[in-house]
Amino acid sequence: QTIQNVFRLTEVVAEVVANETDSLLFATGAFAGGVDAKLSDAIVTAFKTGLGYTYESTNLRTGEQGAAQTKRMLGVWTRMALVDQVIAAMNNGRVTTALGNGGAILDLGCGAGVA
Repeated sequence: QTIQNVFRLTEVVAEVVANETDSLLFATGAFAGGVDAKLSDAIVTAFKTGLGYTYESTNLRTGEQGAAQTKRMLGVWTRMALVDQVIAAMNNGRVTTALGNGGAILDLGCGAGVA
């Protein structure tokens, strides 16, 4: 027997938590398991000192998991908006023209390789 209507998502919530394919609102990739003890300690220290910590130091602590989490969190946006919307808008479209004429872009991202 199939149980139906046990759990439902509104259309808006589904875009945020379940549509990893083509939703610019997808945000569930930001959550991935527990926090490594070293990162947890860094968060506590950041709150105590008010100094925070760098993205680089987070990646050193989380390793591949950190890059994978960032890839999942930003992947949809990167695939759907980075080239078509952001790069197209840069310098009033001149960047897109330069790329069409053989120009290149250096991507310094999270290291996950989505862009």
